[in-house]
Amino acid sequence: MMSSSVISSEGGVISIYGTGVELHVPPGALQDENLIQLKILPHHENDTPAKCFEDHSTVMVEVFPNKLTLLQPASLFLPHCLKIKSVKECDVRVFQSHHTQDQEPLWEDVTWRVQYLLSDIRCEIKIQEFCWIKYSIKGAQVEAKRLLLYAVGKKCKEDSKCVTVHVGYCLDLPHENKVGVLISM
Repeated sequence: MMSSSVISSEGGVISIYGTGVELHVPPGALQDENLIQLKILPHHENDTPAKCFEDHSTVMVEVFPNKLTLLQPASLFLPHCLKIKSVKECDVRVFQSHHTQDQEPLWEDVTWRVQYLLSDIRCEIKIQEFCWIKYSIKGAQVEAKRLLLYAVGKKCKEDSKCVTVHVGYCLDLPHENKVGVLISM
């Protein structure tokens, strides 16, 4: 999932429709017109559904052009699917990576140098340069996750009354396609 827009020194907003991912660039943050792109990145292909479920990281995005430095911070809004005990007491970690398309992300914890504001549905992160970015929330503060459930069935044979049923889930996040099978019978 991706969105792009030309943003000038007057600032602007770019969002990925229906996902809650938004970038608000304030007036004066850019000197010239730039083609800005937001791209939601899927969780690592090698992660198992169980690993993705245990992980309290959220949507990962890439903001293009990589390493573009802003004159003023922009606000990046990233949703999460977590029910949090106390937003004010959360241990939030913000990570960024600068790497090429062919490399694995090298996540650096930049929590100490960025401002963020966590709410019940998303986190606003102030960014000074464009890169890959994500955040995570310490597990002790997470009570539950919003999930999307599915069930599918298929007849075993044409003349049979037997049906194979698969029930599973995925996290209620944009571009989340890692499915964990709960029941297969």
